[in-house]
Amino acid sequence: MFIVHVALQGCLQATDVAYGLTPDTGGHIKYLLELVAAQARRPDVRRIVIVTRGFESVHGPQYRPGFERIDDKLEILRLADDHPGYLAKEELWRQTACLGEGLATWLAGQETPPTYLHAHYADAATLAAGIRRRMGIPFVFTAHSLGRVKRAAMLSGGVNAAGAADLDRRIAIEERAFAEADLVVASSRDEAEVQYAAYKNYDPGKIRIIEPGSDLAAYRGARSTDAVRDMVAPFLRDPGKPIVLAIARPVAKKNLPMLVEAFGRDPWLKANANLVIVAGTRGLIADLDPEGQSEMRAIIEAIDRHDLYGSVAIPKDHKPADIPAIYALARETGGLFVNPALNEPFGLTLLEAAASGLPIVATDSGGPNDIIERCDNGRLVNPQRPELIAAACREILQDRGSTLATRPMDRPRWRAMTGPAMRHVSPSSPPGWRRPPCAAQASPCRSFSSAISTTR
Repeated sequence: MFIVHVALQGCLQATDVAYGLTPDTGGHIKYLLELVAAQARRPDVRRIVIVTRGFESVHGPQYRPGFERIDDKLEILRLADDHPGYLAKEELWRQTACLGEGLATWLAGQETPPTYLHAHYADAATLAAGIRRRMGIPFVFTAHSLGRVKRAAMLSGGVNAAGAADLDRRIAIEERAFAEADLVVASSRDEAEVQYAAYKNYDPGKIRIIEPGSDLAAYRGARSTDAVRDMVAPFLRDPGKPIVLAIARPVAKKNLPMLVEAFGRDPWLKANANLVIVAGTRGLIADLDPEGQSEMRAIIEAIDRHDLYGSVAIPKDHKPADIPAIYALARETGGLFVNPALNEPFGLTLLEAAASGLPIVATDSGGPNDIIERCDNGRLVNPQRPELIAAACREILQDRGSTLATRPMDRPRWRAMTGPAMRHVSPSSPPGWRRPPCAAQASPCRSFSSAISTTR
């Protein structure tokens, strides 16, 4: 098989991704790279190309337009358009026509067409749909996150006119993607049943739940390092206290200021724990995009409001290789992991945390419902109720003998859910999404290609 992935957002590269470098350099890239790695291990996959947008950037020459061969199966094609610089996801719609022409020209020059395209986010689906109409190549659509969900989550805080217009445009593009895709992939039951169902072009007959896999070998048995301890120690008065850990980009939907608020309002947590927030990598706050600036300032204001100096660490920089050691440090202090997002389509960080031996507190909106139901390794909370976030953290930390941290690693269902392969969807099954059995595993390649054949 020859598979082409289209993922336009963020600063994408094959290794050492600087997650959080921009607001759009996030979990969808990890999802994609893990999927590609699983596909590349299949003997019947001969070629994989990731198509992304090329641009000039202060972040390095590696993002310039061009072609990069990674190994004997994987290549990255960075398409040029008529805007030379980096674009946030809200601006990509302006370039989809130009990028679509570039993709069509490149495909026309290939000896054989791809078996299918896989579009990540709706702007990529715009390109894939155009190719489907022109060349008849089927495409898979993974939304990753949705405009309607973001709008619902942000209503309590209000959305300005520009933000509302961006969301309206994004939702319209997503509606077209749902209408034209041959197969729509959901990462969780919540995404399939609730989030996708909010769209007019929702079609259960072509939705499949294929839960993301993740290579967790680096997290199992990881230990903290001097570099990681040195990273957080300058912030903390007593580094030995249990760590309440969060790892997320500083964007509004990740809800990090609310976590600080929850921690700061709880006297027991303030006295007995530390809060460590790994919010991507950055230079000066003033150099961040407006959303990043707003979120970082809200975090700092919450620290100041509750006088949390000496109890909260927010390091400015880390390497991707540090992440397993950061989880390990939280485990070694008897801590836990928190994902307070307003909505989380799946939650790969929850898998990483649990593989590291950490109990978790997570949003009750989205994929964490599935993870905690199966793994029984934490608590679900309303992400807009700081007292509930604090209570869940406090109860887990006070119960130091809790088995929540070790349950997932001892159960076959955990191994099934987090293996590097995606969930199998049988080609003989009738159309319509279904919750896959815990024990079933198969290559994502076979799952996607078989599912396409049943929906065309």
